[in-house]
Amino acid sequence: MQAPVSSAISAKVEMTTSICSFAFSEGTKVYLQLRYGNKPLEVKKGKPTIELEDIEALLPTLNQIRTAIVAGEFDTVLMAAKKERAMSWKKGKK
Repeated sequence: MQAPVSSAISAKVEMTTSICSFAFSEGTKVYLQLRYGNKPLEVKKGKPTIELEDIEALLPTLNQIRTAIVAGEFDTVLMAAKKERAMSWKKGKK
């Protein structure tokens, strides 16, 4: 007696999905946005996003950002964001 043959067919389907909550794409470009709370951090003055050529550059860029954070290169940006957030909380309590 033979086991019944399944009639199910499996197929690989390519779907478009969002990359993640801090990165988005527009055409072939990928944009990465660092945030403190719900506010974007400015990596450079007036620049809240990092532009990448494609999705393949996302992981190496995240690794570079992690290295910079560990080295303390983002301390001034993070402290400014922390002070701004604390001030907005104080304004809300009045």
